[in-house]
Amino acid sequence: MSEECSDADTEDEHEHSIDAPQGKRDSLKWDKYGAAAHMYGAKSWLDNAGKGGFAKHNITAGTEICIYGGKRMSYRKAKSPSHVSDYVYTYDSDALQFGIDAYDVDKKILLAAGGLINDSLASTGPRK
Repeated sequence: MSEECSDADTEDEHEHSIDAPQGKRDSLKWDKYGAAAHMYGAKSWLDNAGKGGFAKHNITAGTEICIYGGKRMSYRKAKSPSHVSDYVYTYDSDALQFGIDAYDVDKKILLAAGGLINDSLASTGPRK
């Protein structure tokens, strides 16, 4: 299937899965944080990568794309080697520290489409 597939091509059983089938787009309509207005999920173009977030249209700088939702946790737990997830966002300032994991390890599903947005140029790579 080409890049010209539409939201209608989404298979329901794959909507929350991080292992998207090649060529299928996830409309992200399940995401309660607003991601569907600006992005869709699909198999990443990167080798050995799962599903990624892609822009539906040009997005003006400063536009809120979605909220990074998921399970909130302490900063210490989010940074701990024992917490294994590639979908953890951490925030660290003088006044506040916390983590949010957009992936449910037990159910093997994304909790929020914001987890699909990442930096493909990150030097650290996925945590094992």
